[in-house]
Amino acid sequence: MNDFLQHWNLLRKPFEATWDTRFYFRSPQHSEALERLFYLVHERTMNLGMLTGEIGCGKTLTAALLSQALDPAEYLVAVCENSG
Repeated sequence: MNDFLQHWNLLRKPFEATWDTRFYFRSPQHSEALERLFYLVHERTMNLGMLTGEIGCGKTLTAALLSQALDPAEYLVAVCENSG
């Protein structure tokens, strides 16, 4: 693996099974999803939201960005994931 990293001048292994927000690619679709989630949170009248999408489309990263952007003193974030 070290040869692979050196060959491509990488500092970290690519495609790890993790959701590191540093590698988030904000496409127009991701931006819209995030903006809708922020609207849902700040509107404070809907009380519940759901983020859906195909496998591997960035739902977990988008939700993580939302959670990181919210003030923990003001918001309690509960995540209910269903992979079934």
